Amino acid sequence: MNLEDDPERVEAFRRGDRELLAQLYHAHVPAVEKLLRLGFTFTSQGKTVRFRGFQEPFLLQESIQEGFLRAFREEARQAWNPGKPWRPYLLAIVRNQVIDQFRKQQVEQRYFVPLARMAGEDESEQDALDKLSSSGESSASPEMKAFQSQLGKILSVFLEELDEGDRDTVRLHMLGDMTQQELADHLNESRNDVRKRIREIRSKLLRHLKREGVIGSLDASELLRDLSVL
Repeated sequence: MNLEDDPERVEAFRRGDRELLAQLYHAHVPAVEKLLRLGFTFTSQGKTVRFRGFQEPFLLQESIQEGFLRAFREEARQAWNPGKPWRPYLLAIVRNQVIDQFRKQQVEQRYFVPLARMAGEDESEQDALDKLSSSGESSASPEMKAFQSQLGKILSVFLEELDEGDRDTVRLHMLGDMTQQELADHLNESRNDVRKRIREIRSKLLRHLKREGVIGSLDASELLRDLSVL
């Protein structure tokens, strides 16, 4: 289906006509599925990165759905130039969603470090945390100390705003060494629910850091956008 060839369809697309959107989904889902399954290469911060594609059916289907949701949003529908084919526009949105997820994980890793990886052979996680804190305080510049203090307060507020399940997720999995399956058992949830919870925490964290001006240099308009229904 070449959407751009029919002015009436273009107008229906602009309006968000659900019947037309369903037709577009069925016409283009094979191309989206192929892109997400086979993967692609992109550049981030001057480095070439290879996305190897989703092999797990659940993750593949989830990413397909999210890609179409992004492409069907009001903002995306209005931003499309009907003078150009719609399929490359759709695939660019899908690519960007994968790159956004990569950037989220990169930012998260700057702030969440599993303490178990930092502890020595005879050290507890608390010992490692105490040593890290004292080391950072002794070697950091006054400016860095001020930033670390500010960041600590910002993250403390963030954690306080989370519900008990999200705090356990941060404490036991993102800062601890509990696996996703162990966390699922602890929370009495499925592993898929835990994965969704982790993604939501990442998005909440990035929104919080953006709101506080910590990551103002990032393109947060796409990076932090919540997945929503049409």
